[in-house]
Order: sequence, then C-alpha cells, then structure tokens
Amino acid sequence: MATLVTGATGFLGSHIARKLAERGDDVKLLVRKTSKTINIDDIKAERVYGDVTDIESVRKALKGCDTLYHTAGIVSFKQADYKKMEDVNVGGTNNVFTAAMEAGVKKAVYTSSVAAIGLKPGMEPADEETPFDPAGTDIQYIKSKYYAEQEALKFFEKGLPLVIVNPSIVIGAGDVYVSTSGIILWYCKRRLPGYT
Repeated sequence: MATLVTGATGFLGSHIARKLAERGDDVKLLVRKTSKTINIDDIKAERVYGDVTDIESVRKALKGCDTLYHTAGIVSFKQADYKKMEDVNVGGTNNVFTAAMEAGVKKAVYTSSVAAIGLKPGMEPADEETPFDPAGTDIQYIKSKYYAEQEALKFFEKGLPLVIVNPSIVIGAGDVYVSTSGIILWYCKRRLPGYT
C-alpha cells in the first residue's frame, strides 16, 4: 500500500515526501497543476494532480493508500485571503479526511499549527488542553487552523486513526513560497518589530 502526501509541493510536505521516498515507501503526491514543483522534482513518487478543495481528486489520489500525511494549507495573515484559507484549510481538511475514512486509511497525520492551541494569560506556556477562544483573535489564519483542527478531530471521533501535530514556526531550505521564512526576512528588513 502507498502513502499519500497532500501539500507535497509545500515546505513541510516536500520534506516529509522526500524522507518517505528515501526510506523506500511507495509515495503518492497530491499536486495542484498551478503549484511550483521545485521542491519535489527530484523525489521518486507518483504525482496525482488534484486539489484538497476537490473531493473527487482526493478520492482518486487515495486509491491504494493506507497512510496519509495531510500538510496542505494556506499560511497568510492577510484578511483578504480568509475565504481562500477557509476553503483550503477548513473545507480541504474536511474533504481529505472524508476521503480517508472512505478509503479505509490505517494511519493519518494532520499538520495543524501551534496557532490552533489556546493562549494562557501572561507568559504561561499553553498546551493542547488550553481552551481556544476564536473570538479572542481577529487573525483569520489562526481561526482557520483552529477550525480545521476541529474538523480533523471529528474524524478521529468517528474512528479515523489520526495523529495531529502542532508545529510552531517551521524554517529551513525549500520554503519556495517564503511563507514562514518570510517572517525572518520581514524582521531583517525592519518591516516587523522584534525583541533581542
């Protein structure tokens, strides 16, 4: 059986896909026709063209798969991108896990975000038990990741073998969209305040 990676052309997804292929797994990559593929051009894996917002393409991609890494998502702090973030991050997550349940996936890993975890007052550390209040933020990206994680948890409750990871900022080689690495660039160009 194979492993499907959504968001495979992205920063994190491409690293996961590469490691899976290097260890000899049969890997399938869900790729949008409009995506930059520089991160996956050297990976020996089957490409399946589709989009997480199109459930039929996700169903097609999951044929013959028993493992799923769902890393697809949009990172943006622009209010204008909220509809797109809602469609991809929330709706796409629903589509991916609906198709995973139908396909009988035996292991699913969803890459959420630390943004989906609630905040504690002051400087107290938060964890996955910290309640999240969507009304407490006006940052649409944070809301979309929270709602996407809630979608994922619904499928866990229905029996999908699911692990959710909540990374904070992910930085390194291969960030072709300059999403998270852009924060460092903004800081270096003095477009973002910081503390030393």
